[in-house]
Amino acid sequence: MIREKLNEDMKTALKGGDKMRLSVVRMLISELKNERIAQGADLDEGAERKVLASYAKRRKEAIEAARAGGREDVATKEQAGAVMKSVMAELGGQADGKLVSALVRELLG
Repeated sequence: MIREKLNEDMKTALKGGDKMRLSVVRMLISELKNERIAQGADLDEGAERKVLASYAKRRKEAIEAARAGGREDVATKEQAGAVMKSVMAELGGQADGKLVSALVRELLG
């Protein structure tokens, strides 16, 4: 299940000292936990994907709102969390998260 993979990712981020990735993973775990509490039962993988897609949409809207308000610093921070998630999903855990994080910060900064 997705929640189990996120827990593994959180441990890896903690051990590697990757604060950005840790923050994103913790937020995703929190979103899943809140939905599980709201539903009153464990979520199947389809429901977990739906929750995470909804969260991704909210983050995208937050980036757009920050840019519209002239807050490029906030937009960049929001976008860095989204980029890390996408890159690590694409690489399938084959790359060092610390290195990817440094590259993302360099490209966005």
